Amino acid sequence: MVNELLSILVSFEDYDGVHHFALKSLKLVPENVKAQYWLVYAMYHSGAVGIAKQEIGQAKLRLTEDEYATLKKYIIKDSSLQNCLLFDEK
Repeated sequence: MVNELLSILVSFEDYDGVHHFALKSLKLVPENVKAQYWLVYAMYHSGAVGIAKQEIGQAKLRLTEDEYATLKKYIIKDSSLQNCLLFDEK
């Protein structure tokens, strides 16, 4: 349900709302990869690209390898995020 709320908030470009509810969701369910994705998305689209990049680094530490791979796939697949340099990996 939370992930649906986040996608609705994104459709209204309510990035503050996305940020708020994604953080709350991640406190309760840290492995919610979709909420992690929406958090990065909201930060990026709010103009906080550096913070979005840091959040990805923190997610890499918190998530399992498979969860992180899924997060990375979501981000790379999103054409509005694809051209930014959010990953430090080589």
